[in-house]
Amino acid sequence: LDGPSWLTERGMYTFVRHEDLSQDPSREITDLMKFMDAPLNKTALSEWVNLYTLEEDKSVNGTNDKVLSMSIHHNSTYKAMHWRVDASFNFINKVQNIPYCREVMNVFGYVALRDGEQMLDLSFPTTLPLSRLTIN
Repeated sequence: LDGPSWLTERGMYTFVRHEDLSQDPSREITDLMKFMDAPLNKTALSEWVNLYTLEEDKSVNGTNDKVLSMSIHHNSTYKAMHWRVDASFNFINKVQNIPYCREVMNVFGYVALRDGEQMLDLSFPTTLPLSRLTIN
């Protein structure tokens, strides 16, 4: 995805979607470290990913209460996808059909869902590969 020329010409711009970072943190962080020309300790990265992004949400005080929203230990894939289970398709459909929202979704590679069944099918991707995106 191309950014503003005054940033891209200097090599100062990269694009990261929350969903991509949540679903494949090792790849995205590796790419970010390469972009910044920073050293990467793959063992430390693996430990960090396992500690902070793969852990199942825990109950609060031993009960089944929802996890505190500020927790740093969570299943990052679930956090990025839970709207598909928690929201109604009616609500999602209204949002994705607002012209400005549809335009933003198209620019950043988000896929509109056709129905509630597709919304609940978590194997159906809601993002396009970044290699297919360009901003004019």
